[in-house]
Amino acid sequence: MGNSDSSSRSPASLADRDIEDLGRRFPFGDTELQALYAAYGAMAYPGSAVHRVSFWSDWARAIRRPGRDAAEATVATDTALLLRVCETKILTPDLGTRLYRAAFWVPGDVLWYGGTGQSQNPKSLGEQVNAVPLAKDGSPEPTTSDEYTRKARLERTFEGLTLSSRKGSGPAVKVLFDALALDPHAPATLTTVPTRIRAFDFVTAGYRLAMATAFLAAAAHDNDDADDMAGFLPEADSSGRDAVALRALAQSLTERARMREARPGMSIESPHEDHTDDHVELEDVYDWIDAVAPLFASILPTFWHQILFPHQAYPPSRTAFSFPRVPCDSVFFESTSSPTLFTLGCLSKSLTGVYYRLYTSASDGLSFNRLQNALLGYSGPTLLLIRTTGGAILGAFTASAWKESRDFYGNTDCFLFSAAPVTAVYRPTGTGRNFMYCNSFARSRGYDQQAHGIGFGGTVDEPRLFLSESFDACRAGAQDCTFANGSLLPRTSSGAPQTNFELDAVEVWGVGGDDVVDAALGQRQKARALREEGIRRARKVDKAQFLDDFRSGLMDSKAFQHRQQMRGRADVDCEERATKQYEYEK
Repeated sequence: MGNSDSSSRSPASLADRDIEDLGRRFPFGDTELQALYAAYGAMAYPGSAVHRVSFWSDWARAIRRPGRDAAEATVATDTALLLRVCETKILTPDLGTRLYRAAFWVPGDVLWYGGTGQSQNPKSLGEQVNAVPLAKDGSPEPTTSDEYTRKARLERTFEGLTLSSRKGSGPAVKVLFDALALDPHAPATLTTVPTRIRAFDFVTAGYRLAMATAFLAAAAHDNDDADDMAGFLPEADSSGRDAVALRALAQSLTERARMREARPGMSIESPHEDHTDDHVELEDVYDWIDAVAPLFASILPTFWHQILFPHQAYPPSRTAFSFPRVPCDSVFFESTSSPTLFTLGCLSKSLTGVYYRLYTSASDGLSFNRLQNALLGYSGPTLLLIRTTGGAILGAFTASAWKESRDFYGNTDCFLFSAAPVTAVYRPTGTGRNFMYCNSFARSRGYDQQAHGIGFGGTVDEPRLFLSESFDACRAGAQDCTFANGSLLPRTSSGAPQTNFELDAVEVWGVGGDDVVDAALGQRQKARALREEGIRRARKVDKAQFLDDFRSGLMDSKAFQHRQQMRGRADVDCEERATKQYEYEK
C-alpha cells in the first residue's frame, strides 16, 4: 500500500482493493492514499455530504472527512472557505475548472465543474450518473454500476493528482499549460486543445498560484499576515506596476521561444527587444524553466500540497516554492505581493523564503565602506540588487562568502540577472572562473592598478558587472568568459546598447532561509570581532613601542632632530623666542 510494501495483505473490501492497486501505481504514502481515496469517494458520487462549490474548495473540505475530529473538520471547512476567497480574489478566473478539465475529467463522462467553477447538473447535460453509494467509511461500495467507468474515474483522478503534484516538474508544468489552453466554457464534447498560449497568461497564473499558496500557508500557521489579506491581493489595474513586472518575466519566456526557434545557425538578438507575439508552445516553456525560472515548476505542486496536506511537511525529495518575504522596507519591493519578488523566487531555490536586509542605500547612504562592512565576513548566500537612474533593475546572486582580495573567487552557484524592463538570467558557462570580486583602494593603496569596488565576471581591470568604490562609472557589460552572454541593461531610445549606468539605489539581502542567514550573521559577527581584536592589539603594540622609544630617548631625538638640522642655516633664526617657535630672519 502506498510507498510501502503491503501487497501481502488480503483485500477485505472494494476500498482495500482500490487502495492497494493505487498504492502500486501512484507515489503517495499509506496515510495519504487513504485520505485521498476517502475524499474522492465523498466528492465523486451522489449521496455524499459534500455539496459541490468549486473543484479546489471541494477537495479541501473532503480531504480529512473519514474519522476526523471536530477540530480537523473546522480546519478543513476554514481551508475550503479560504480557497473560495482565493478563487474569487487571487487566482486566475476559472483556473480550478480548467485544471479539472485538463487533468481530472474523463472525456465523455459527467462534467461536474464548468464555466464559472460551479458544478453542472449532469441531467442538464443529458447524461445519467452511475451512482455508487458510500459505505460508513466514506468509500464506494460495489453495485451494478459500470465497473469500467468507475475505475476510469478513480484512476483519472489519481493520475491528475500525481501529474500536478507528485510526478516532477515536467508533468506539473504540462498540466498548468493544458489548463490555460482550455476554454472552460467550451462544450464537454470538444477534445481539440490549442497548442499555444499567451506567455503573459502563463506567468500570471503562476504568480497568482504562488500568492494563493502564501496566503493559505499564513492562515494555516495562524500568521498575523493572513489577517491583512490586502498584502496578498494582486493589482486589479492591468496597466499597473504589477502587470509591468509580470510582462518583464513573460517577455523573457517569449524571448527564449525565439531563441529556441533561431538555434539552427541563426543569430540571437538582445532579450531587450520588443516583440508583439507573446504566444508560446509547451516546449518553449520547458526550455524557459530550465534556463531562466527553474522554481516556477514547483508552484502548482506546492499549491496542491497546501490544499491537501497543509500540516504535513513537504516531501524532502521535492522542492517547494516559498514566496519571498521581506520583513522590512525596501526601495525595490513596494508590497509583499511584489511581482519582482516573485520573479526572483523563480530564479533559484535560495531566493525563496525570508530575506534579511544587510545593506540599503536608502538609509545607509551610498557608502562603499558601509556596503563592504555589511558584506565582509558574511558567509551565506547574498542577493545584490541595483537600480539605475533610468529605472532598470539588475543584480547578482552568489552563494560564496565575501572577502577582500585582489583576485576573483567564488564558485558556480552564482548568476547575473536583469529584472526590469525585461527579465534575463546569465548563469556560469563553465569556461571562466571569475565569479566575484571585492577589492578596495585601501587594501593596496592603489598600487595594484586594478579596479576598486565590487564586481562579477570580466577581468580585474574591467569586471562585467561592477560597482566602483566611488559609485561612479558603474558598468554592466554584455559578455565575458565566466557568465553567459547577454545584455544586463536595456538599449537606449536610439537602439544603441548600454554598458555604463548611473546608480540610483543599491540593496544587499541575505537569502537562503532562516537557518542559513542566522549562521551567516554569526560568522560575520565573529569576523568583525576578529578585526576589532586585531585593531586593538595593533594599537596596544604601537602604544608600548611609543613608551619604549620615549624612555630610551629615541623619541626625543627623532622629535627634535629637525632642530639640529636647521641650525647653521643663514635664513633661519633658531634662537628660542618667548613663543617657543622658530622664525625666519627678516
